[in-house]
Amino acid sequence: MSQPFAALLADLEELEPVRRIGRLCGIGQGVVNVSGLGDRAQLGDRLTIRRAGAPPLQAEVIAVSPDGLTALPEGDASGCALHDQVFLRRDPGLAPDAGWLGRIIDPHGRPLDGRALPAG
Repeated sequence: MSQPFAALLADLEELEPVRRIGRLCGIGQGVVNVSGLGDRAQLGDRLTIRRAGAPPLQAEVIAVSPDGLTALPEGDASGCALHDQVFLRRDPGLAPDAGWLGRIIDPHGRPLDGRALPAG
């Protein structure tokens, strides 16, 4: 198969045909509670909270219970409201290697020094 089609097929395999949507069901002191994703999420998974009139907010799952998820937002949770949409983010597929030594990488896999990140 030619190179352009192979790259296109690889991109298509990354698409999610169905995307589960959770809902914000509680906002506490420094944490948010999410319903609808408890059967899919695990500790440490990343979430995106879609807020009305504000940029999306990233969060990390810190507890899983039969009632739902508890997540720690990565910033100011102002603008969050009950029933805001919450999406489970895909695993970024990071694989650190020796080329990462001495580098600072954020939780999303982006290098903070502005240089390209070698594949691991």
